[in-house]
Amino acid sequence: MKVEFALLGADLEYEQEIQLGEDPIRLDFLIIKKKPGVILTDPIGEFFEAVNIFEYKSPEDGLSIDDFYKAVAYAFIYKGYGRKVDELPIRDMTMTLVRHTHPRELMKALEEGGFAVDKKHPGIYRIGSIASLKIQLIVSSRLPQGEYDGLHLLAKGCTEPTQRPTNL
Repeated sequence: MKVEFALLGADLEYEQEIQLGEDPIRLDFLIIKKKPGVILTDPIGEFFEAVNIFEYKSPEDGLSIDDFYKAVAYAFIYKGYGRKVDELPIRDMTMTLVRHTHPRELMKALEEGGFAVDKKHPGIYRIGSIASLKIQLIVSSRLPQGEYDGLHLLAKGCTEPTQRPTNL
């Protein structure tokens, strides 16, 4: 392509074999596999398909638009590591991001980027799909009292299942 564009007089820069970091990629998320026939009716689980990527961002972690796209990229890397072509169809996958505090800048960037962001339940937002990957965002501090206490335990300051985080 370099020769072709040079013949057209295009002034372009070229980079080859770019290393994206110093360490090998390590996917740091939970995979939740739902068996065929299992029906989940709760607001988070009803979204699930056969394979569900679940990534929790600690209160110290940010969740910027770049973090969002990195998580999506990791989901696609996971999808592509099958033993045969399309072993895991994208229609059978979902991605769930969990963060304790509401990521205002991310929500703004998603909406400005043309994504539909729909509030499906207090604290649960469905984000339009990317290349058929369905995505939801859970803001644990906005989940109703008594729902998903395990997610509240992950937030800083919780010591008992029924205790609400102290750092809202």
